Amino acid sequence: MILRFAEFTLDDGAGLLSGPDGPIALRPRSFALLKVLVERAPDLVGHDQLIDAVWGHDALSPNVLPQTISEIRQALGDSAQAPRLIGTQHRRGYRLLVPVERLEAAAPQSASVPAPHPVADPAPATGQARAVAPRLVHGLLALAGAIALAALLALGRSGPGQAPQLAQGRPALALLARAADGEADWLRAAGSSLLTVALAADDRLQLLRGDGRDGDPGGSDARWQAWLRDVLGARHALDVTWSLAGDEVALAWSLLDLDDGRVQAAGQARDRDLAAACRLAAREVRDALRLIESDPAWLAGLPQAAGARQAYYRGLAALAGGEPGRAVADLSLAVADTRAGVRVRLALATALRQAGDLQQAREQFQQVLAQPESLSVGERLRAEAEAALAAQRPGDAVQALAALQRLLPDDREVAFALADAQLQARRPEAAAGSLATLDTLASGEGEDPRWHLLRARLHLLEHRRAEAIASAQRALALAQALGLSSQATQASIDLAQMARADGDLAGARGRLQAVLEHGAASPDLIDEARLQLGGVLRDLGDFEASASLLAQAREGFAGRGDRAGDLRAAIELHIIESERSRSDGAMAALRALEPEIAALGDARLAARWHNTLGMQALRNGQVEPAEQHLEQAAGLARRGGLPAVEAGAWGNLGQVRARQRRLPEAEAYWERALEVFHDSGDRMGEAITLGNLAAAASAQGRLPRSRDLNRRALVLLRTLDARQHLARTAYNLGLVLEREGEIAQAEALFEEAATAYAEGAAGDPLASAAAALARVRLARGDPAGAGQALDAAQANLGEGAGALARSHLLAQRGQLAGAAGRRDQARRLHQEALALRREEARPGWAELSELDLLALDLDAGEAPGDHDRVRAAAERIAERLARQGDIRAGVRARLLEAEALLRQGQGAAVVALVETGRQRLAEEPDAALSLALDRLRVLAAGERGSSRTARLAGLAEEAEALGLVLLALRCRLDAHPEDPALVARVRGLGLAGLLAGP
Repeated sequence: MILRFAEFTLDDGAGLLSGPDGPIALRPRSFALLKVLVERAPDLVGHDQLIDAVWGHDALSPNVLPQTISEIRQALGDSAQAPRLIGTQHRRGYRLLVPVERLEAAAPQSASVPAPHPVADPAPATGQARAVAPRLVHGLLALAGAIALAALLALGRSGPGQAPQLAQGRPALALLARAADGEADWLRAAGSSLLTVALAADDRLQLLRGDGRDGDPGGSDARWQAWLRDVLGARHALDVTWSLAGDEVALAWSLLDLDDGRVQAAGQARDRDLAAACRLAAREVRDALRLIESDPAWLAGLPQAAGARQAYYRGLAALAGGEPGRAVADLSLAVADTRAGVRVRLALATALRQAGDLQQAREQFQQVLAQPESLSVGERLRAEAEAALAAQRPGDAVQALAALQRLLPDDREVAFALADAQLQARRPEAAAGSLATLDTLASGEGEDPRWHLLRARLHLLEHRRAEAIASAQRALALAQALGLSSQATQASIDLAQMARADGDLAGARGRLQAVLEHGAASPDLIDEARLQLGGVLRDLGDFEASASLLAQAREGFAGRGDRAGDLRAAIELHIIESERSRSDGAMAALRALEPEIAALGDARLAARWHNTLGMQALRNGQVEPAEQHLEQAAGLARRGGLPAVEAGAWGNLGQVRARQRRLPEAEAYWERALEVFHDSGDRMGEAITLGNLAAAASAQGRLPRSRDLNRRALVLLRTLDARQHLARTAYNLGLVLEREGEIAQAEALFEEAATAYAEGAAGDPLASAAAALARVRLARGDPAGAGQALDAAQANLGEGAGALARSHLLAQRGQLAGAAGRRDQARRLHQEALALRREEARPGWAELSELDLLALDLDAGEAPGDHDRVRAAAERIAERLARQGDIRAGVRARLLEAEALLRQGQGAAVVALVETGRQRLAEEPDAALSLALDRLRVLAAGERGSSRTARLAGLAEEAEALGLVLLALRCRLDAHPEDPALVARVRGLGLAGLLAGP
């Protein structure tokens, strides 16, 4: 059923939403929700009905419904404030506001070929790093997997817009091309591309590339012949050997009948020009196959000047060798020949696309498509598909390739290319249909690894991860059995990516290491494996090894002229520098990449760059720039149909909102991201998002929810062995348990976090975890253990920590010195911490250092004026913290103010402050602060004798039960300040500073 509403069309069968500007990307759940509203229009559909229809029992939160409605409105250009398409009835449901026209799905078209559909020149996208693009495109868009120019084979000479007559029973010919011993490999590469064009200059011959297997099999190799016949479906094979004979190019060929392995014909062609030799050989082969001679007009588009033609041949060879940068340089020289035709420009456009320069590729494709008289129908359709992919509009590529398939319904390579484009366009049902036309390849000995690789991607779109893994494993086994190293490498990379998303980092690392140690794939896939392994090692916290691999990948990408690959690796390296706390340089280096990224016009690359830059800005405390970059990343990902990338940007935007203390908005972003990660089986993304939601709950005082979410995240991360993410979650859960009074568990978690951070040399987080570990050890009456935690962190950090991180360590050392009674040392350490915190200009931290210094002043002061000065200063700090919204730090300031009032004998004022503090802690509970308030209440009550002693003893027992030994000792000293045994115990623990209390 096709449903039309306003300017939009929803095709239920194809799973496609279209608008005036073409296909609109929506997540499967969002599409399903819109479909329900459109089908039931104009009725109001209730909240529960929508959730049951779209999510069933999988709804993670009631918020998924308004969040998904918001996403649909954004895709349709609608507004909740002034709705034009989707109306809201508060607390009841939603309805479609415009009429709906219901049409039956169009009947399948005949095999007639439509007029060529020009691809509009898109506005340059400023976008992100090329996500690991499925490398099948290189082999699938080209007829029979031939490189570069083979994707542009002439498919008929009936003229543009005219459908040539299809030959019945087209022979399928597999080509194996080699260079003779000692000859330059460029001869084979360029000659094969030109021979491919010459042989298949009309539609009477299917041409397949038969040299994808490892090694260099001869025509009599039975295993090679079986692969050509049973997997590729060829009936004949053409075995060609290239050589130079004086100033002539020579190619010797033999034509094999694959049914019986006999040589059907053989010959040799020579000419001073490579293209002319190809034409001569093609004529003889076509005669042997009893095909009429092809139109020689294809030669007219080649450069005429000798230098330009040689540059053209070198460019074709560079493309075949996986060196797009060299190909661009040579083909640019060839295009400069004014007599060079569209075929040279097509080769240049292909080279630019493989180099990642999508903007320049689009321009070249548009120049080609502007000359329809130079192209046959088939050529134009292929060029349209290539142009659409360069414009990152796979939906348009699908349209062109579907027309091409109607022209050549028996061409399996076109079917492969169509399925690949449909998957890129996120049309799983259509892709499943295209793969079904190739289902004979999935049975018996005739299985093609490419079929299973595409099937794996289809299953991932359908959220069927187990089937995706099984398909990729089958592709790997087949590719290895057939000696197809590049396809085996691609399958290994795909399996590693799935393992990484599942959190099996060790498995991902093992697969990628095996590729690099034993693989014999093309250089681009080897560098892709390095790039992926670098990311896995970063997740594992092995930053040194990760940086080394990424640097190697950059060198490989740059050496071949793959600019997008180089930039992807550069961004990954900057992420490592950021996580090592080298944030100043990372920010500048990331910004320096902007001109190159903008010039390439790759939306996926730009989204990755904006996302990384946004997170770097957030780490640097630059909240507004972070928000701008992350919103751009989300928009680019949405327009590019990249839901996982968009979900990552949502997660990071949640962190921005959390930094702005707009926690409900942060939670809304994270819940949207959580749904995508959960649906897609991305356990790593799910665990990280659970941790973020836990942090928001903690900040809002919902400690039980925070504890439960953190524990769910920690269970996942321990299974995944994601050390850096595990460290952060363990640290956050430790903070929650510390506030709840579970001090022993908090200590264990802080120690786990510090150990994991140390393994990854993560500077700032390690300092925070070590400071927290020292804090709880001191609270448990173990200053020696606290000092060891700080010493270990300092030894790991060296100079690798930022100013704020160093301040945490200094402040905690100041606490230790103060607890030991070394006040001068404590003062110096707190002053150093204060200077660093002021330098960072981070709200809240400088105030904490000021409170630490005031506490020292209070203990040292003797005159009432000293106490009053401390009281007034603490009051001002409490007011500043209240304006910043930091509740617990504000209570700490009120505690110090109350201590000063207690020294002045103002018990009633102390009790009033205690009551205020307890009211504030109702919003953000904290067991230690609550007990500290209770202690001051007892001391201010004015009671004496056994009653006061008993109440303090009860507080001490309660504190000891929680593991708060330091606080328990304070309470006991308050009750028995002269008890020799108690004083000796305090001194023995190294806590002589407690003896200076009131």
